[in-house]
Amino acid sequence: CTEQPAAFTTLTVWSNFTIQNGKLTAQPADKGAAGVFLNVKGRVQDCLIQNNVVDASVTAETTGGGVSCNSAPDTVAYNCIIKNNTATHGGGVRVNGKGVVVYKCVIEDNQTTNNAGGGIQLHNGSHLVNCIVRNNKANGDTGGVRLSGGNISTVINCLIVGNEATGQVGGLCMDGNLANIINCTIVGNKQDKAGAVASLSGVKVNNSKSANGSFFVNNIIWGNITGDTIAPQGVYYISKYDKAQGQRSYNAIIGQKGDDD
Repeated sequence: CTEQPAAFTTLTVWSNFTIQNGKLTAQPADKGAAGVFLNVKGRVQDCLIQNNVVDASVTAETTGGGVSCNSAPDTVAYNCIIKNNTATHGGGVRVNGKGVVVYKCVIEDNQTTNNAGGGIQLHNGSHLVNCIVRNNKANGDTGGVRLSGGNISTVINCLIVGNEATGQVGGLCMDGNLANIINCTIVGNKQDKAGAVASLSGVKVNNSKSANGSFFVNNIIWGNITGDTIAPQGVYYISKYDKAQGQRSYNAIIGQKGDDD
């Protein structure tokens, strides 16, 4: 594991490395990653981060299999391939904090052992931009991208494809109060859980408060699967987003629960 133990005052970039075969076996107090843990002014760039494992006994939600970061308001991962990593939360990546950005990365073939966010977990105001999140798996909920926390997290210009959850939501799930989901394609994701939650194969946006200025616009939600069946509803929805204010508009969706776009 590569660990940045404290905040830096000058941006420091680890570039063109392969970081692999790390293992995290002890429960971290407030941070942790099997591959790379970053702090303020730390970044991995043009790196291959693969085959890192957080032991299933480490249940802290702060962990990430490949990359983890707490409260570093900057681009922490740029143009990296993050694949075949395993964790209890955030199989590939877990980032936390307002302004933390994962940019232009491929996040693929990662998994969680028993919880959410097979590809990436974004928490409390962090952002995913121009990324591909594909073929990740959650042995739990949310195969692709999980968003949580009170601050507005953002997913922009991303392809979320071919992810799978043994529980709910194959593609993207927003569990906090606020999120911007803009210009994304969310296709061919799968959830195994059927019954009352069969509509959650593509996207779940679960606002407990008003969307309050966050947006769900210009997205394509298509061909997501529950079991072996293309879901009749691709989004389970968005009632807190105000279409009249343009917060929910210009989406192409196969089926939805809520008002038509």
